[in-house]
Amino acid sequence: MGVLLRNDILVCAFVAWAVAQTIKVIIHMLVMKRFDWRRAFGMGGMPSSHTSFLVALTVMVAMREGMDSTI
Repeated sequence: MGVLLRNDILVCAFVAWAVAQTIKVIIHMLVMKRFDWRRAFGMGGMPSSHTSFLVALTVMVAMREGMDSTI
C-alpha cells in the first residue's frame, strides 16, 4: 500500500476522481435539496469521475514521460 501512495501519478488521478465525486454530490444536493449517498458512490452524471481519473492519469504520464514518448 505504501508503494501506491508514493506513486504521484496514481495519487493525482484518485484525487481528481474524489473531487469529481464530491462536486457531483454537492450539485445534486443544491438541485434536489436533499443528500443522496447513491450519488457519492454511483456511476453516471456530471462531472464524470471516470473521465476525471483518466484525464488526470494521461496528463501526468504525458508530463512525466513527455509528449513524444510512445508510452
